[in-house]
Amino acid sequence: MPSKSDLHRRIEELGKKIDAANEKIRLQHVLYQEHGPTGADLQKRYELLQKRLNEEVAEAEGHGHDVTALERSFRAWMDGLSFDN
Repeated sequence: MPSKSDLHRRIEELGKKIDAANEKIRLQHVLYQEHGPTGADLQKRYELLQKRLNEEVAEAEGHGHDVTALERSFRAWMDGLSFDN
């Protein structure tokens, strides 16, 4: 059976780990707020994706392929997976 001092030490170590994890989460939140995308960035990204989607659909339809609502939705989802632009 562990002694009271051993349990106390283990609890203190656990408390330090919890404090470190909380600090890491706090810093990530601060850094994201300062360096994350703004509303304007997100709007620009949305407009770019919509333009790309419309071009892809127009090209497919220009080749005689019917693009269903499901396919359009799937293409939009696929385009949204890449944040290269």
